[in-house]
Amino acid sequence: MAKQELGPESRDKEARMRAMVEAAVTLFAAEGYGPVSTRRIAKLAGCSETLLFRYFGGKKGLLRAISEGFLEGGVPPLPEYHDVHECVRNFLLANFEGTRAQSERVRVLIAALVTESELAEEFASLHDAYVERLAVQLRRFQDAGDIAPEVDIQAVAAGLEQLGFSVGFMMRLIYNRPHSELVAIADTFANAMAAGLRPGGAAAPISASLRQQTVRRAVEATEGLEKIITLLQDWPAETASAGAETGTRRTAARRDGQAPIPLNRRR
Repeated sequence: MAKQELGPESRDKEARMRAMVEAAVTLFAAEGYGPVSTRRIAKLAGCSETLLFRYFGGKKGLLRAISEGFLEGGVPPLPEYHDVHECVRNFLLANFEGTRAQSERVRVLIAALVTESELAEEFASLHDAYVERLAVQLRRFQDAGDIAPEVDIQAVAAGLEQLGFSVGFMMRLIYNRPHSELVAIADTFANAMAAGLRPGGAAAPISASLRQQTVRRAVEATEGLEKIITLLQDWPAETASAGAETGTRRTAARRDGQAPIPLNRRR
């Protein structure tokens, strides 16, 4: 990690604060929030630790400054998509790309949101705003008859928003999967949702592996039922005389205090 150099033209408060925030992002993303000291952040930023405390009050202030880059920008307007497939596909891809572009900040904030409840509440509001922007688009398609009227648009929008972030974070930042794989995921979900949301439309496509698994289980269930039917057909039937004799013995057994003889005992 190279120390950031601030030239004479950049020696002002705003430039120093930006340098400290970027240094904090770099160190927090690489090592986590806890182990990193303010001294190391100040050193990487090319500033004094005293100045860091004056501007931010410590590491928590730096964490707040990192989050403000997301919160202050608000929710960008979505383009006006032409159909459900384009909406789902492009929305997911935009989320995937946004996660990649802000990879270090995202790593820092994900860890912070687990312990910083106040910060989590603010990001929950940001999530709600994203969901509402997407829901507006989906309702437009629903009003046009492209989405069935019984579909809960708010739930679909919330699921897509979380899917976009979660897949982008895990597949891109944790598993380091190639962009082509993310495009395939977006295409597949767009195809499935466009078909499944259509009024009276066909069910969403089913994968070959899931189809084979379902067929195999159905066959196993059928074979098990056939075995039960065969067992019942071969079960010895009780004759009328045997039934009368059994009834007499059960009555005698009750008089003698003995346990009754089961009627369905197999001979």
